[in-house]
Amino acid sequence: MSKWEQEKDSKAAFGLDAKWGIQPNLYLDVTASPDFSEVESDPFIYQLSPYENYFQENRPFFTEGSRYFELSSGDEFHDGGISLFYSRRIRDPKFAAKVSGKTGGFGFGILGALNKEAVGDSFFSVVRVQKDIFKNSQVGIYYAGIQDEAERNQNVALDYNFNFKDFYYIRGMSAFTFNEGASSARNGIHLLQFQREPDAGLQVRSGFQRIEDDVAIRTGFIDQVDVQSFDLMTGYAWRYNEGILKRFSMDIGGRVRQDSRGSLTGNNLDFFVWTEFLNRIEIHGGFELGKSRYQVVDESGELAWTADFIKTYGSNVDFDWERGGFLKEVSFEGEWEKRGVYNEEFTAVVPGSQVRVEGQLTLRPRSNLEWSFEGDWIRQAIDGTGEEVFNGLAYETALHYQVTRSLFLNTRLLGETREKQYSLDFLIGYYFGAGNIVQLSFKKSERNELLSRVGGYSVTLKVSYLLRI
Repeated sequence: MSKWEQEKDSKAAFGLDAKWGIQPNLYLDVTASPDFSEVESDPFIYQLSPYENYFQENRPFFTEGSRYFELSSGDEFHDGGISLFYSRRIRDPKFAAKVSGKTGGFGFGILGALNKEAVGDSFFSVVRVQKDIFKNSQVGIYYAGIQDEAERNQNVALDYNFNFKDFYYIRGMSAFTFNEGASSARNGIHLLQFQREPDAGLQVRSGFQRIEDDVAIRTGFIDQVDVQSFDLMTGYAWRYNEGILKRFSMDIGGRVRQDSRGSLTGNNLDFFVWTEFLNRIEIHGGFELGKSRYQVVDESGELAWTADFIKTYGSNVDFDWERGGFLKEVSFEGEWEKRGVYNEEFTAVVPGSQVRVEGQLTLRPRSNLEWSFEGDWIRQAIDGTGEEVFNGLAYETALHYQVTRSLFLNTRLLGETREKQYSLDFLIGYYFGAGNIVQLSFKKSERNELLSRVGGYSVTLKVSYLLRI
């Protein structure tokens, strides 16, 4: 049952989930008309740039075995991630099937999904095969495509991950995207990374990234195109077996950034210090300085680089304490930087400053009870006038209570202060036998969507029964 604005809806629905063990570590999963009412709501993430925000996947069908759909190149040196398959693109699956796992030195991630759209349906297909070679090294191929009534998007990649002596790494990938009716002349993504990162001793990292301006991945996630960068970092780490201080390291590095045609868009120099105390407390911080051009939305709605550079510099400090017991974990991150600040339409950027403070506190008063709090506060101001252009706090608190071995309760409140949006999740569940569960979920929210504010609630009773064959 649900009520959103003035519309009410009550209905019963049936779904099917099936799992078959093809091999000891290779599985076939099938879902039809799945219900994800027990999945927690998305957090509030402020939109402070023209780039898409990334949201974590929490739906069980897509999280189980998700590592077999990942690129091995990672995003060690860059602010944004690159993935050919971002399962959040499948918003409302009617039917989906996947094969995931590993056998005979091969890793498989194969998926097909029929997604319900506002007009018509779209079909996603993913094929990811990875082969173990040498010692702890892999090479792989990747295909991800989507077909709907309007057009087709196809993406292919070759990636590799070489591990030598467990602290030398060479990772990389080359991918190409193909869209009907679009140019295929500048549609490549290329990454190359090298790491020497033992627990103690000389640390070296270097990387190259190139994302051309015609890249468009409808099946995956990429936060920025028309970029190219070169990274280099070196440092040294010390490990101590006695005393309070267990590890200490210093790193210095830099990055040169260009557009995909080789024009300079920025550079920066970084210095960081990392410390670890009693194997429980981590404190690290540093500073950076440089200059940068920014991408803004032009008159045609496309992203274009600004002509002028803006000086950038700032510092940050992180603290994390994993204690256990009643005070399970405490973390804090503070950041101040001079940077470019966008207007609300992202059509212009001016010199400004940003202060950001993040914190998290997790309490465990009993072994079966956990309560967490976290917040992320951001303030932006324009240089010269000091005018405040943004001030907002996104927050979250969650409670998990395992009442008995069979009965549990989860509740979660998320919100933000700038536009006073919030979401409340409540879930109570009871296991009756292995894999069998009854769940009652209640969700209530007030959120802004496009030009209107949408509010309402939903109540869902879900019974899942596991039939073993």
